[in-house]
Amino acid sequence: MTTVTAAAASIPTSTLAPTAVPAPPSAWRFENDARVRSIVKTIPGRLGLLVIFTGLMAVTRVPAWWQTSIVLALISLFPRHRKILVTLAALGWLVLMPPLLKHPTDPHLFAQFAAAKGAGEWLKFWPIVGVVVWLFGMVYSWLVGKYPDSPIGRRPVTGLIVLLVSLLILQDHLTGLTWWGVSTFAIIFGHFIWYFAYSCNDAQRTDGTTRPVQPGFWRPFWSVNKIPLGKGAAYLERCEAKNDEEFATAQLKGLKLIWWATLLSILRVVADAVVYGPAGVSLTKIPYFDPPGFLPQYSTALQAHLAGHEYPLHVRWLVLIAAFLFNVLYISIWGHKAIAVCRMAGFNVLRNTYRPLESTSIAEFYNRFHYYLKEFLATFFFFPCYLRYFKKHPRLRLFMATMAAACAGNFMYHFLHYDRTIFQYGFWEALRLFHHFLVYGLILGTAIGLSQLRNSRRRKPPTGYRKAMAIAGVLFFYTLITMFDETFTHVSALDYGSYFLSLWRL
Repeated sequence: MTTVTAAAASIPTSTLAPTAVPAPPSAWRFENDARVRSIVKTIPGRLGLLVIFTGLMAVTRVPAWWQTSIVLALISLFPRHRKILVTLAALGWLVLMPPLLKHPTDPHLFAQFAAAKGAGEWLKFWPIVGVVVWLFGMVYSWLVGKYPDSPIGRRPVTGLIVLLVSLLILQDHLTGLTWWGVSTFAIIFGHFIWYFAYSCNDAQRTDGTTRPVQPGFWRPFWSVNKIPLGKGAAYLERCEAKNDEEFATAQLKGLKLIWWATLLSILRVVADAVVYGPAGVSLTKIPYFDPPGFLPQYSTALQAHLAGHEYPLHVRWLVLIAAFLFNVLYISIWGHKAIAVCRMAGFNVLRNTYRPLESTSIAEFYNRFHYYLKEFLATFFFFPCYLRYFKKHPRLRLFMATMAAACAGNFMYHFLHYDRTIFQYGFWEALRLFHHFLVYGLILGTAIGLSQLRNSRRRKPPTGYRKAMAIAGVLFFYTLITMFDETFTHVSALDYGSYFLSLWRL
């Protein structure tokens, strides 16, 4: 099995390959101040820091914030047992936040599907399937490391994807207990598939020995979503604090990040109320502050356009701009909160979003906006394509590997992410409903590929007026493609195209 680490040196730095966004130099940072670190290195200092952190978690509505605080307190008191505590927390979070089908407006969504399939009475036994999924992941990852020349050793991620897709297609045709077993396995497996993928990628060390499987880093308590924030065990171990000095630095950086998340959350609540008014999407309302709003949601503007009652031209543009900016704000807050908790646990990993609005190229924005999604796509889609195909044509090789990641991989991740719609409509109908995201992926992949080819010829980054124009061009592009970046909908790609054309006429 070819490892990503061994191949990284041959990839141009301008590609989707794993690259960090360096922080700019600063005159003073409190996490680097020896006096501040000396306080945080003590037990009272750590617990005092955690009290502040817990308050900010409560303000920003971190899921299960007080349970998270207890885990972080134990890690602060017993940092040498960090991995054991993270593993126990991951097991506890399986019960606290079950990896079953849910929806914000309907938390019992899977129960409804089970009742319709005549399998409702079996729903309470889902933990048994959860154990089976974990055992499967451990055995599968071990086999990949032990037998690298076997079919699954050569294509471990392909095997995982084929298995999940097969189960999702099969459950359409089942009922009763058989449906319950297949569908429950598919749902829970779908929550862990990309964590299993990282375990398979890390299964073999550079010296050829088999790496032990560490299930504690599967869906850890700071990242219960399907995209691994912090990647796999190998990366987290490299970022883990090895002493009190590093632990203090990581925790201080975590506090700073949750503080930024708090400020951005306040900004989002206020901006949501001002822009959208009472119909806004914010779950937090400001007392005695209820402005009327001046823009509709993008979905409302799109439906009005399709019904022949479109808004004025300037509103159609403002709706799209607002949708893009709120999306950036949402991803930033969500990623900051998760990475802040990860850092408080002693893993000094890179943040998920870092100043995306300063990007001077389309490829750079993609790296800055959702770093761990980009890392996932690079690891499991970019590298396999880059290392196997078009080796005699460097520019085509780079472009096609980018398309494999930003288009094919991006589509596959998002399609499998919305498994509740697959269960609602069936696999093939859900695939048809999601066809517009394939158009989005084609546009995005092509743009990033061309951007990387251009960056490879650029001698130095733009400055002054050229930099300002480059940033404006990047933001303009991502604002336009925001119209396709929607979840499952009955709106076709042609309807989105119609809205796009309406932006250029009165």
